[in-house]
Amino acid sequence: MTTDSELKVYEGGLPAAAGVPMQQIKTSYATAMTVQRPRVLPSIEKTFLTEAGMAGERFFYGWGAGKEKIEGASIDLAMALVRTWGNCAVEMQPVQEVSDAWIFTAAFVDLETGFTLMRQFRQSKNSIVYGKHDEFRKADIRFQIGQSKAIRNVVLNALPKWLADKGIDAAKENVIELIKKAIEKKGHAEIARLSVERLAQNGVPVDLVLGKFGRPTIAALTIEDLVVMRSDALALHEGIDTIENLYPSQKAIAAEAAAGKSRTDKATESASKKGAKTAEQEPAVQPETQKTTTKKPGKQQTLGTDFPALEEEVMNLTNKTQILTLQRKIDASDLNDAQKAALAEKIEAAFDQFEADGQ
Repeated sequence: MTTDSELKVYEGGLPAAAGVPMQQIKTSYATAMTVQRPRVLPSIEKTFLTEAGMAGERFFYGWGAGKEKIEGASIDLAMALVRTWGNCAVEMQPVQEVSDAWIFTAAFVDLETGFTLMRQFRQSKNSIVYGKHDEFRKADIRFQIGQSKAIRNVVLNALPKWLADKGIDAAKENVIELIKKAIEKKGHAEIARLSVERLAQNGVPVDLVLGKFGRPTIAALTIEDLVVMRSDALALHEGIDTIENLYPSQKAIAAEAAAGKSRTDKATESASKKGAKTAEQEPAVQPETQKTTTKKPGKQQTLGTDFPALEEEVMNLTNKTQILTLQRKIDASDLNDAQKAALAEKIEAAFDQFEADGQ
């Protein structure tokens, strides 16, 4: 039996038996240790995938089209992976601060095997922060984003990629499977009708629903459309989003039509009132791709006319629920690949901000 006098507590807070070889990770130490419940991989996989299936869209993010498509695991998935993996810890090292950035270092420690891994993430102090916040709050948001990314990155690098990928797939299939099962019982036409009816109960007229997805009839709505409608209805019911944002009014649609835009590509009323934001009115810190494509377009490049309004919508995002709806507009717009890539990078920054805020 090991007595208290034989224990050494290192800076990381973990006790270690005297005489046991230690592995140093900067300021902390870890060693393989006997555990009461050894890790059983099949059980871990089953538990993790069950949680992923229940979490749905909270476990992944994805937007963009073609070569610019972005898809990955969220911080929620990473935390679930750590919990179900068990007998491990994630520890943040002291933050390094330079003039224009914070450098976060996260360490993953597997207490059962002794495996350790460290990853660094550089978070700019000048990254875009959406919403009306004072400078102190913006700095706090940037800091939280950097910390979350450092933790997510080290976890996803330390634990099996195949398991994280399976988690993403299970999460994506969540809503789709629910809808498919409902269709098997009641038929596609009935489920589509009920989905439209649910939106109508939240104040959304059917013509706006069909216009948003570009479908001629209710029966023509696809499973992908129904997934989005389900998310929209939940957002409206819980007050997370508004009809004006998800399904713009007839007045806004008419204004967009007069401007030569399709209903699928329409922007929000606020974007219409404020007017098109020119490409030259870019923030001081911006993706390099946007600098080259919007300010100095080449002759062989056709710039999409929808870019200013869609950029305005990106800047006005307030929660993750709005991202999927906005991405549908971007996918159906006349933007070129470079413009879509520029918006995708801004959307990813907004997503990270919402993650840091716990939304």
